[in-house]
Amino acid sequence: MDNTEEEKVKDLLKDIQLEQFYRQIHGKLHVTRLSHFDHVTEEDLDDLGMAKPEQRRLFEALKKAKKKSLFSSFRRKKSKKAESQAETTADRTSCYGVAGDSLTCLISEPSLTLYEMLGNGAFGYVRRGKWMKNANTKVHVAVKCLKAWNDKAFQQMQMEFIKEANAMSLLDHPHIIRLHGIVLSVPMMLVTELAPLGCLLIRLRDEPHNFTISGLSDFIVQIASGMAYLESHRFCPSGILQLGTFC
Repeated sequence: MDNTEEEKVKDLLKDIQLEQFYRQIHGKLHVTRLSHFDHVTEEDLDDLGMAKPEQRRLFEALKKAKKKSLFSSFRRKKSKKAESQAETTADRTSCYGVAGDSLTCLISEPSLTLYEMLGNGAFGYVRRGKWMKNANTKVHVAVKCLKAWNDKAFQQMQMEFIKEANAMSLLDHPHIIRLHGIVLSVPMMLVTELAPLGCLLIRLRDEPHNFTISGLSDFIVQIASGMAYLESHRFCPSGILQLGTFC
């Protein structure tokens, strides 16, 4: 991680007299750059013992820092090419959402235990996992991990990954897989609700005689309901696996 980015985090906290929280923010929330605060919720800060007035001070400072950064980028425009590059940067920044109003929560990597592989693709894979939500609560989850590559394609995939996470965090429907949170690690991970019985399509193909007409009709209604909800929110899922018909 670039030390300059970490110094920006330290400097911001010092400017608003919250430097005493740096170790916890860095160690527990894995915040190593200012943009990572976009995924930190008030609940996360409550767990660190940060008072509400201190949280408001932090979020206000982050908003000012973001505005200052955008203003600086506008002043640097000197050509059409520069304008195009600035627009691209703005689009990427918009993927992160607003601090305190974005992802369900920021999950620490040590709280996750990963098990067998559930699926694999060109840019990522999914594993079954267990999340220690707190000292008394264990949650069975599916963990979508982004493969790491040192090229521009990976950087673009990382932005799409975050964009998908922000979009999923706004979804709340009984037949849509729920996003629990995101892990800012290498690889970056999305932690979602687990469909314990697996993929509906595979089950239908492998065990066609185990389903009744009424059961299949119920699946159709659930899928249609979930798809209608996604359409109403103008969200196009990366795959039908977003539909939790077996949850």
